[in-house]
Amino acid sequence: FTLSVGNLCAQTADTAPHKHRFIELVNNGEFEQAIQELPLVEKWTLDIQNEDDYIDIEKALHFGTLLDSIQVVKAYRDSFLLYLVDQIVSYAYSSYKNRNYLEAIQYYSMSLQIIKEVQGELHPDYVTLLNNLGSLYKTQGNYSAAEQYYLESLRIDKEVFGENHPDYATSLNNLGGLYYNQGNYSAAEHYLLESLRIYKDVLGENHPFYASCLSNLGELYRIQGNYSAAEQY
Repeated sequence: FTLSVGNLCAQTADTAPHKHRFIELVNNGEFEQAIQELPLVEKWTLDIQNEDDYIDIEKALHFGTLLDSIQVVKAYRDSFLLYLVDQIVSYAYSSYKNRNYLEAIQYYSMSLQIIKEVQGELHPDYVTLLNNLGSLYKTQGNYSAAEQYYLESLRIDKEVFGENHPDYATSLNNLGGLYYNQGNYSAAEHYLLESLRIYKDVLGENHPFYASCLSNLGELYRIQGNYSAAEQY
């Protein structure tokens, strides 16, 4: 349920003091001074597990907006925003684990917008965030919102990978699970069977994804009282 945005470059010991100075300036709202540090920051990564790397999201987003209007540092803006996504996604996952779903949705939505702007809608991280949001809304019982995100994920996977790819099958499986929760068993069966076919063709019958999909279908038939079909799966 988490998104991993690749680190752009490894941090070195020599850059660490400058990085912490930059974070301090952003957190204090001292943006002009922070801009002076930005050319160095481009080669750093933020360690979201390190308290010294905590960055105030609201101020950091404001700082990122300022970079739009400063031609000389535009080249560093995207790198900075990708650093920020790691932090925001960490907060989102923490909120999710604490069952603060509204806050998690806010953070994931924020990350989705950044990834869309910086990397585009066809990037795998964008699709991952769509699925995260779909899962959150499904957990809340907001099935119409969940369906919207899952369908968008399916559309992008189809466009990028085609219909015989495991990622496309996973999006089908997500939709099948959603329709199962809604009690729309015919739609759930349709998507799960198609997902199962792709997993079998592409990954083989010994893959965990194939086994998981079999289990999902078995549960679908069991809950409908079709025990002979459930036993088969």
